[in-house]
Amino acid sequence: MIRREMLASFDDVDFERAVAASVDVAGARRRLEAGGLDWEFLSYVAVGLAADLVPAGSASDRGAAADAFVAGFLIAVTLVAPVHADVSRAVDVVGTRGRHGLIADYCDLAAAARFETAYAAALAEAVGLGAAEDALVRLFESGLATGFALGTPVDPASAA
Repeated sequence: MIRREMLASFDDVDFERAVAASVDVAGARRRLEAGGLDWEFLSYVAVGLAADLVPAGSASDRGAAADAFVAGFLIAVTLVAPVHADVSRAVDVVGTRGRHGLIADYCDLAAAARFETAYAAALAEAVGLGAAEDALVRLFESGLATGFALGTPVDPASAA
């Protein structure tokens, strides 16, 4: 078994700091787009995953679910500065490594679990998606992992 070195060890305090810094979605979007990130593609990924995980919900339900992905993503890129802007490659990395594997590279998993569960419960209550709370956790985790994947240096051998 290959043992990976933990790249960071973010905890509850770090998550709280990142949430406070990432609430300005429009500002974050401008900064990320200035760095080359395709926000429209990121939104497409978020909406697609939300449609897969909350298929029976209304369009507004899926929109709220997509917000969980974006929230996780913004928190990750607040904690770890992106070293590249290739959302497609980041999604591939998440698919290969798994969202928990990437999150474990950066976070205390207990802290991440507490935070994502509290976030999903609050969002589910706010938008009336109690039955979809597990899906909201998965979407938040997926966004968090995708953001962390942007902070993971690209292996030049895999870029060919």
